[in-house]
This record gives sequence, C-alpha cells and structure tokens, in this order.
Amino acid sequence: MLLLLIVILLLLLLLLLLLLLLLLLLLLIRLLLLLLLLLLLLLLLLLLLLLLLLLLLVLLLLLLLLILLLLLLLLLLLLLLLIIIILLLLLFLLLLAMLHYLFLNVSFC
Repeated sequence: MLLLLIVILLLLLLLLLLLLLLLLLLLLIRLLLLLLLLLLLLLLLLLLLLLLLLLLLVLLLLLLLLILLLLLLLLLLLLLLLIIIILLLLLFLLLLAMLHYLFLNVSFC
C-alpha cells in the first residue's frame, strides 16, 4: 500500500514536472512570438523610413526641375528682351536713314 502511494506521488510529481515544462515551453514560444513581432515592427519602421527618404528625394528632384524650368524661362525672357532691343535699334536706324534720305533730297536754297 505504501509502495502504491509512493508510485502515485511520483507519478503526480512527474505530471507536475511535465506541466511545468509545458508551461515553460509555452512561455518560450510566447517570447519568441513577441520577439518576432518586434522584429517585424522594426522592419516596418525601416521600410517606412526608406519610403520617406525616397519621397524626400523625389521632392528634391522636383524642386530642382522647377528651378531649372524657371531659369530656362528667365533665359527665354532675356532673349525676347534682346530681340526687342535689336528690333528697336533697327527701327531707329531705319528712321535715321529715312531722315538722311529726306534731307539729301531737300535743297537748302
């Protein structure tokens, strides 16, 4: 009878040990899942940072393109101003030639 009681107690102790081991294993699995989740969050944050950096680079390139377009527009306006000044000078020279021709044909008698 005593031997049966000792065997039952040993079996209960073994069962308790197995339950404790199972609990420890579940805790370990839970910690591993938590670590995996943390790693995924870190990866997502890194991806978001990379996307933000890419967006900043695209905005910088668009700003550079806008500056280049504005410089091109300024250059075209300066070219137009130069053409207008040359046309005005040619008109002035034509006016001088007409006045010269007019005064050559008129005699001052």
